[in-house]
Order: sequence, then C-alpha cells, then structure tokens
Amino acid sequence: MMIAALAAMVVAGLSSQLFPQDEADAASIAAPLSTAGVVRRMVAMNVGRHAALHAFTALRHYHLQYQGLGTDIADMEVRVDYTAPGPKRLTIVSESGSGMLLHHVLGPLIRTEEKEAEIESTEGSVFVPNNYSFTMVDYPHPGGQPDYVLAIKPRRDAHRFLFRGTIWIDPDDFGLVRAEGTSVHAPSWLVSKFEFSYHGQKIGDFWMPQSNDCVSHLRLFGRATLDVTYQDFEITPPHPVSFLAGETPQ
Repeated sequence: MMIAALAAMVVAGLSSQLFPQDEADAASIAAPLSTAGVVRRMVAMNVGRHAALHAFTALRHYHLQYQGLGTDIADMEVRVDYTAPGPKRLTIVSESGSGMLLHHVLGPLIRTEEKEAEIESTEGSVFVPNNYSFTMVDYPHPGGQPDYVLAIKPRRDAHRFLFRGTIWIDPDDFGLVRAEGTSVHAPSWLVSKFEFSYHGQKIGDFWMPQSNDCVSHLRLFGRATLDVTYQDFEITPPHPVSFLAGETPQ
C-alpha cells in the first residue's frame, strides 16, 4: 500500500510539473506509450523499488588494464552493504596490481561512487526529468527488440554523475535493462573521459547491476579498460514491489 501510494504521488506530481505536454508530444513517436509515459512509470517504479528494498549485500570485482606507455593491470574486490534508508557503504576487500592504477583510477572511482550513493539516498534515482531530457528512439514491437529505448541528454551541469547516451527500459516493470554512453564528468584528473556499457539483471522484484564495461581515455598517453562484475547479491525486502494500478497508458 505504501509503495502504491508513493508511486501514485510521483506520477501525479510528474504529470503536472515535470512533463509539459508540448515537450512530451514532440519527443514521442508512435509507440505503446509516449516518451513521457515511459519516463513517468520508470520514475514511479524506481520510487516503489527503493521503498520496498530493506537491505542487500553484494560483491563487485574491478579489473583494470592500462595500455599506453607499457601495460599495467590492477584488480580490486569491493563489498557493498546497503540498509535502508542508506547510503550504500563500499568496503575494499582486496586489491592487487599497479599502485598507480589503484591509487589514481580505482581509488577515485570508488570515492565517486560513494559520493553518488550519498546523493542517491536523499534524492533517489538519477534518471529523472530534472537531470535528463528523454527522447524515444525505439520501442517494443513484434519481431523487434523487446525494450523501450530512450536517448538521454543531461539538462544541466549537475552535482551527480551524468552521461550522454542511451538507456533500455523493461516494458513490464520499467527497470533499467541496459545503458550505454559517455561520461560528462571525469572521476579523476588522470581520466579525461570514459565510455561505458552497463547491463542490469533482475533479482526477484529488483533490478541490480550485472556488469559494467568502461573504456577510459587517460591524459597521460593511453587508455584503460575497466570491467566491473557484480555477484553474490543477498536481498532483504520487507514486502513486494507493487506496480501502478489503474493508470491509463499515455
């Protein structure tokens, strides 16, 4: 009941304040839902899932390879602990390899993720109309790909990690299936920019990360390839996530 109420409040608020009709119509194409309709449901379901999630733990493995003036490798294993209302806590379990990569790339990246986790615990998901503009580029149809595909562009120079690119949204519960793009802000002075490809996985009622592959362009001659894998999720929800009931598709 609490999740349904939260979702309804979000949808009502977004409908009147965050989605001007002319912008929604201009961004929409002939699809089962309009761009604004997809984003409304995505935001509402993210609120519902966040409210339903009591706690989880997981392990992340970071594998970083540098190619430029020679070749270096670094590995780091990080434990993630979350208990509502957050934020997530990241604890380095082990690390090995190049000290330069550990201290100047992976270390700053972990601190950036911790900062984003603190913001997320108070502001919620980054995928909201205040942060991004959305344009639908594809949608589910027989014989085609199964998801809503939205191009996203940052609206402002925000204090959160933002990127330009594309997201794939599940048509049933509007979770983040996939994302690809280029960062707006670099996590370290050594990294000028990076491109990434993210894949999510559904565990019970919740969408969690599965993998994140990044190519970082370094200021000092070369590039670094980062592969992040997520495993050993243990999720403790107090109650199931409820979908929006009785809303007319738009």
